[in-house]
Amino acid sequence: MVGFFFVTFCIERNRLRGLFYISWLN
Repeated sequence: MVGFFFVTFCIERNRLRGLFYISWLN
């Protein structure tokens, strides 16, 4: 359960960072 939460957290963090990076480029 904890591992699943950690993986989900990492994926969401990377996705949000990607969105911020794209919005910053635009």
